[in-house]
Amino acid sequence: MEMYQKIERIGPAQFEAEIKLVDGDKTEKITTRTYERCNSIFAAYKSLIKALRGLHDCTVTLYTNHHQLSVELFKERAKNTTLANMLDDILAAHNIKIEKGE
Repeated sequence: MEMYQKIERIGPAQFEAEIKLVDGDKTEKITTRTYERCNSIFAAYKSLIKALRGLHDCTVTLYTNHHQLSVELFKERAKNTTLANMLDDILAAHNIKIEKGE
């Protein structure tokens, strides 16, 4: 399964997160959500977590425009943050693996 995440600033401390999921049959599901009174990394993590909650037993190839999220997931793994811990819990509970999309 492929996941395309786009985080865009739409105002001061306001971000729009778009997630597009593409399954093996090339069926697309797009969700958009606005996050207010936060920073961009919060919107990136929360939108990813929400999208993963509906998935089970799969590998997700993640394409994201959020540089810091990509660094935290694939280079310098964030271990001691609440959002990283929430993501790890979802991945373990739903048997999901995330790999980096090039």
